[in-house]
Amino acid sequence: VARREVVSLRDTTLLSSAVTTWSADGPISLFKQEREVREAFEIRTGLIPLASTAAGKVFIAYLNRETIEPVLKKEWSDNSKNSRTRYLKEVRSELDSSGYAKIQRSDMSGYASISAPIWDWNGEVRFAISIVGSKDTLNTSSNSPHVKALLESAARATKALGGVSRDS
Repeated sequence: VARREVVSLRDTTLLSSAVTTWSADGPISLFKQEREVREAFEIRTGLIPLASTAAGKVFIAYLNRETIEPVLKKEWSDNSKNSRTRYLKEVRSELDSSGYAKIQRSDMSGYASISAPIWDWNGEVRFAISIVGSKDTLNTSSNSPHVKALLESAARATKALGGVSRDS
């Protein structure tokens, strides 16, 4: 189901897409579909960063703190608990208000990504589905066609898996 949505999302948006799940070592990208035209960066499968990816932010927002804290502590540059707590609250607020996470780097890479949760039958986040592009190719604003396609894809996958979102 998730693989089908990744392919559909890539075909709909003409941008790279991927599905990620949680592992004991952090978020792991399981399946990807690259866009037709290559950009300066590619989506990789395997372990991905937690705090600096939109998919990682989905898990930060919806997994319990005890689950994510060891991974976040390893990769967080400011290791103060207060900074991590503030970041967790910001990420959770972002997803609660919009339904998706976004990353848009202001450095030379121009990397941008958006991600939304796919829920299981217990109302727990099982996967994160993402679109990846650059600040020039991916519109991360809430009313963009890219965000609309992402949220529709996540909702279809959740429904197909018998999932129930926390908002239901």
